[in-house]
Amino acid sequence: MDESLHILVVDDDPSMANTTADILAASGYVVETANDAWQGLGKLEANSFHCVLTDIRMQGMNGVDFQKTIREKYSDVRVLLMTAYADYDLIARGRQQGATAFLEKPLDISLLLSILRAIELEIFHFGRA
Repeated sequence: MDESLHILVVDDDPSMANTTADILAASGYVVETANDAWQGLGKLEANSFHCVLTDIRMQGMNGVDFQKTIREKYSDVRVLLMTAYADYDLIARGRQQGATAFLEKPLDISLLLSILRAIELEIFHFGRA
């Protein structure tokens, strides 16, 4: 059994998505990227992910609406929301919808890795997939 978290990083800033993906891959995670929520939904449909790390403010579908769609279709996928802006309405909606965590940009990589380790423990060691 593969005991690596499969993570989808969704950000409309390709350099942010790719840099984050590179850091996570170097930390032992299996990572893919998407440039918007629609592309992210396509990847979720095609592959199995444990976790989605998504920007809140994106063109088209914002990260909170994306999270809502994920919850409806893939209820076992954890969603971590990240933002460079203090959009309190979106953050409140994300909390109400059960976001696993909120991260501010620039990302605190140590904090992100700590959250991902906790998710790993929950999934692979406590059997709560």
